[in-house]
Amino acid sequence: MTKPFFIYNAIRYLIDAPLIIISLFLTKLFVLGSVVQFTDSSAFIFILFSVIAWYTSAKISKIYADQNSKKFSEEIIYIIITQVLFVILLTSFLFLFRSRLSFTNHFLTIYFALLFLLVTLFKYALRKYVHSNLHKGKYVNQVLLIGSTLAAKDFYDTINQYYYYGYKCIGFLDNEVTHLNGCPFLGEIDNLHEILTTHDVDEVIVALPNSQYEKISRSIETCDFLAKRIRVIPDLYLYASSNIQVSSIGLLPVINLRSLPQDRWEN
Repeated sequence: MTKPFFIYNAIRYLIDAPLIIISLFLTKLFVLGSVVQFTDSSAFIFILFSVIAWYTSAKISKIYADQNSKKFSEEIIYIIITQVLFVILLTSFLFLFRSRLSFTNHFLTIYFALLFLLVTLFKYALRKYVHSNLHKGKYVNQVLLIGSTLAAKDFYDTINQYYYYGYKCIGFLDNEVTHLNGCPFLGEIDNLHEILTTHDVDEVIVALPNSQYEKISRSIETCDFLAKRIRVIPDLYLYASSNIQVSSIGLLPVINLRSLPQDRWEN
């Protein structure tokens, strides 16, 4: 992860706490004549409960996971899920401490609505800011591609077509193929250590056939030694299924190649 993206993710995470405080005091201004009477202690307790409830909800909903490859409409779904969990947790806290904190339903409704609005607007503004810089060639993650499978070609074409994913491929390594849709050829896979020490690489993407497990293993060891982030694109084109899902049984990852209609919750 580049330094600007690290700062961006930190802002995405930390900005929600000030927004909670802003929402509270904006609500206090809007709800004139309310029976709510704030003291220093009650305001502090309410903010504390709100922050705890929000970040607990965000942890469950995974709203702070990488949303760059998703549309903002999908990120709004995460915000809504987080908001629903937040309402449940915060109202539960307030119920337990109802002897010390008294808030009307009107007050809470406006507070929740303002928080949702502010969080949505700020996350949209941050996303547009990052996309603007990505379009200018800033904030990109420099990636090195290993392999020339169909998955590798699709990955290279995808990050070139959709700049807002934030990836720029500096080249690829392969022992047999030297051409990959215009991607620069940097040598054989055995040159990985040299390439990583002489080039600015943020992440390595391995897209080798499953049969070349020894090369995959050596690539992982090299990246671990040089403290480079590495991801593996599984070579699943053999199965040609659009319903592929990854789950786990214990600590063992399992690939589901096909799901039945009754497996879908909407059905």
